[in-house]
Amino acid sequence: MKGQALIGPTISLRSGLGVLAVVLLAGCQDRAPEAPPPPPPVAHAKPPVPAKPKWSAPAAGPLKYAMVGSYMDAQEKDFRSRLHGTLVKRVGDDIVVSFQDDQLFKGEALSGRGRDTVKRLAELLRHYDHSAVQVGGYTDTSLPEDRSRALSESRARTVADQLVSYGVGKERLSSSGYGSSHLRIATGLGKAEPRNQRIEVRVTAHPEA
Repeated sequence: MKGQALIGPTISLRSGLGVLAVVLLAGCQDRAPEAPPPPPPVAHAKPPVPAKPKWSAPAAGPLKYAMVGSYMDAQEKDFRSRLHGTLVKRVGDDIVVSFQDDQLFKGEALSGRGRDTVKRLAELLRHYDHSAVQVGGYTDTSLPEDRSRALSESRARTVADQLVSYGVGKERLSSSGYGSSHLRIATGLGKAEPRNQRIEVRVTAHPEA
């Protein structure tokens, strides 16, 4: 009897543990597995913005005498379209581009606007590379002639040097100062006339023999 009393509770305890294990296992099986976290969004790179094509003039190639007229026609057209607000005129087969001093200079030095203008001119001259370039400086009569000539020479040389710095061949360039000896607007002595204070760039075709 004592043995039966011991066996009875033991069996009940084991039965109870078995039932508990079954219940816990069933609960685990009924629970849906947790879904893995979504992957982080992929950062799509923005498509590159296409670069704007650089302006380019038609390549001249070898320039023969028979081609000078059409070559300068094309050059004149591009000068007019690229050098806005600048006087461009044709003198025979030459092109003369006139800049008022205040378009290019602030005091004795090129202004920011002036450098931009000379840069655009240099782009044209690099493309049309079969031409010689003469930079002339002119003043009004407000200064004594010696000072006028020195000022005009200095400003012409400044523009020529800037063209060289922007890639125009030095061998193509020359510069001169004419002071008040070539007035655009006739005035008496001692007269300030902004239209006479100018830089003129004369472009002449240089064909091969």
